[in-house]
Amino acid sequence: MFKKIVLACSLSIASAFATWDLFPVRENHKGQAKIGTTYFMYEYEGDLFSAFDVYADLRSTIYSNWEIAFNVPYRVFTHGEDYDAEISGVGNIGFSTRYQLLPFMNVFFDASLPVGDKSYNEDDDWVFDVGLQYSTPFNALLNFGSQLGFNFATKGENDEAPIFLDAAVELDFEIIPEEFTAYVGTDFNLFLGTFTNHGYQFSHNGGCVYLGPYAGVTYTFEQLDMLSVDASLQFCKYINMNKIDAQEVFVIANLALLFNF
Repeated sequence: MFKKIVLACSLSIASAFATWDLFPVRENHKGQAKIGTTYFMYEYEGDLFSAFDVYADLRSTIYSNWEIAFNVPYRVFTHGEDYDAEISGVGNIGFSTRYQLLPFMNVFFDASLPVGDKSYNEDDDWVFDVGLQYSTPFNALLNFGSQLGFNFATKGENDEAPIFLDAAVELDFEIIPEEFTAYVGTDFNLFLGTFTNHGYQFSHNGGCVYLGPYAGVTYTFEQLDMLSVDASLQFCKYINMNKIDAQEVFVIANLALLFNF
């Protein structure tokens, strides 16, 4: 069960990285670096689990309308009641690329490379996410962003390879233009089943749902516009549709510094 919870959180992190920005690609040769911390807290049937990560991200528009990004996470600790395994160390390296097809539409591809510490990823599987993003400004202070994609993995050392439908929506409110922004949104994942040695199997937890609403703020320092701080909180639920009373609830808190260049 613990691995299922880790998978659900991994989906959240992968989604957060792939959708680092749900909006149009930044200007040519513009980039951003992010250094942050993430704290997870899970609860399942009265048992509590927690984990603390630090990470470093980098993205840059290397050509007009084409952005690439990298993510390096590090698991500081994992703690759980009646759970003795120590999960820590460098996580899987993330790679993401987006191309802006139209002023309001991007296509994206995200990959998680199984190069992290074995305690972090003992199954040695690759994870991919591919899809479209749509965004539009409602007015000068309100922006809407969204994403729809497919998230799938290789078998690695498993006998099964899961596949998900993932989606995200976000509203950004520029309370103080170019200085203080508040945002709300939600991540959504629908488990479509797995590919096994016997082919596609929807019955292997197909229909399970992950829902993660979140809210946060971003503040850009007026005297140092290259530096921003971002804080967010996400409340998540993973619902096993084959066993409705088996619901996993967890909270993800994130704090990051962003450097624009």
